[in-house]
Amino acid sequence: MNDFIQNLFITKNTKRKIKLLSAIKEEKMDILSLAKMLEVSRDTIQKDIDYLKTYYTDLISEHKDSHSITYSCRFEGQFQIVSQLMNEEPSFYILKQIYEHNVVSFDEVAERFFISVSTLERYMRDLNRFLSRYEMKLKGKPIICWGNELAIRCFFTNMLYFTRQFQLFSPPKVSFTAFLQNFKSELRAFTTAYDPIKVVIRFQVCISRILQGATITLSKKQRETIVQDHHFEAFQTNLKEFAKENLEIDNFPDDETRFLFVAIKESHIYYSLFLQVQISRNKHYLCDNHHRILCQEILNIRDPELINVLSCYLDDLYILKDFGQNTLIEELPSKQIEEYDKVLLEKCHLIAHMFTSDQEAVPAIAYKLAQIVMTNQKQAEEETYIFVVLQDDINEQLYLEKTLQPFLPKNMMVQFQHASRFFSDQTKNTYVITNDYTIQSSAHTYFIEYPCVLKELQDTLIKLARSHIYGNIPLNRDKV
Repeated sequence: MNDFIQNLFITKNTKRKIKLLSAIKEEKMDILSLAKMLEVSRDTIQKDIDYLKTYYTDLISEHKDSHSITYSCRFEGQFQIVSQLMNEEPSFYILKQIYEHNVVSFDEVAERFFISVSTLERYMRDLNRFLSRYEMKLKGKPIICWGNELAIRCFFTNMLYFTRQFQLFSPPKVSFTAFLQNFKSELRAFTTAYDPIKVVIRFQVCISRILQGATITLSKKQRETIVQDHHFEAFQTNLKEFAKENLEIDNFPDDETRFLFVAIKESHIYYSLFLQVQISRNKHYLCDNHHRILCQEILNIRDPELINVLSCYLDDLYILKDFGQNTLIEELPSKQIEEYDKVLLEKCHLIAHMFTSDQEAVPAIAYKLAQIVMTNQKQAEEETYIFVVLQDDINEQLYLEKTLQPFLPKNMMVQFQHASRFFSDQTKNTYVITNDYTIQSSAHTYFIEYPCVLKELQDTLIKLARSHIYGNIPLNRDKV
């Protein structure tokens, strides 16, 4: 579950159940380990598990062996219980009512959830601590959102996006299908770079707030940010026509159009083939080319298209921050960063640290940069030959299966040869990995240990493959 959603659970018992489910979804755990992790007694954990097993059949599996009893959670079953727990949480109920223009008070909420007003107020203090990240809070009679309107839009965009699979909110009274169809047809080249779900959700939030009387007034600096080219004009025309025909808004505010034009940056698909229009939109920013230089120098990337995509992501973060939007960061839980190469991640972390002083955002930004690099990896047009020349007598077929799948590009050919039989003219597309130190060293020769260790051979092949993608990675060439 996304960290954003977890932060909206405010009752102690529910938060604990959510954390318990998240833990046993990742790995089997026993009651003692869960109690230590959640800092509660074993009896409390046992009661939670019994409750979940009673009310949600087959959600939790019990595994017995001669040493212990452990528990795990079915991923598909978790969807059902999280949806139910959301309906039992005062926080989700209040935010849903506010978004859907329904009047709600603390007394009504307390009565609905069978808790005292003082208990609810305590819960609200916890929730407001999280909402303060969005420069907003819930207060008043009736309860309303107080705060910066740009930040409030950001919060509700996140909430609708991350809860969309749970169907927490009522379907909109107006179908946004026509808007999206027009958006795609009028701006086809423009929209291939965007996630349509995010575009529609952003527009839904905008309309919801306008109908509540909450409008945006941009500063002069913010207005000057938007490139008002033919793309903007087409976007503005499409938006105003839809608002007039479907929402009975005769004069859709210009600042709302400008804000939406910038805010849909958060829905980008960062892929080189899709970003030509977006890159042109960002060219007026950062005339010193700071983000391009940052990526190029630290990551040592050769591919100019990949540099464009990486700098476009950092540009978008920079621009959206000026408009109080941070959804590009919220979407990425930092725990995912273990999926990528350590060397690449260290470099991406360095860029993230130089880009922002927000320490909570650094891991997510680093992960996204690594994700963009790996998504846009560009294979060489010509085939590359890698000769693995070993003094060891090995099972070549076994080594091929163990070392080549699934991480090598299809155009990288690997051949195993015994050192006593090896001969090859090394060209620009030929590389040698060897533990025979009598072979002549060159820029295309990589030495490994004797006897051959499979893990070292795997690591060398991976790094060699990736060095073609995002620059020269230091390899230990000199084992002698």
